[in-house]
Amino acid sequence: MGGKGSKIKLSTERKRGSAPSDNNTMANLPNLRRLFVEARSEAEENEYSRTAFYNLVLFISSVAVFSLTAQRISGAKSGK
Repeated sequence: MGGKGSKIKLSTERKRGSAPSDNNTMANLPNLRRLFVEARSEAEENEYSRTAFYNLVLFISSVAVFSLTAQRISGAKSGK
C-alpha cells in the first residue's frame, strides 16, 4: 500500500524535525557528567577540590590587598 510514498514521507519528516536530536543531546549530558565523576578517584577529587579552594582564597586575598593599597594611595593623594 504505497510503500515508496510512505518511505519518502518519513524521510522528509525526519529531516524537518530536529526535536529528537535535541532530546538525545539532553539525555547524554547526565551521562557525560557521570563519566567525569567516575574518571577520578576520591583522593584525586579531594586534591582538586582543595587546590580550587586555595586558589579561591588566594584570589580573594589578593583582591583585598589591592583594594586596601588603592584606598591608601588615593587617601594619600587627597591629603588625608
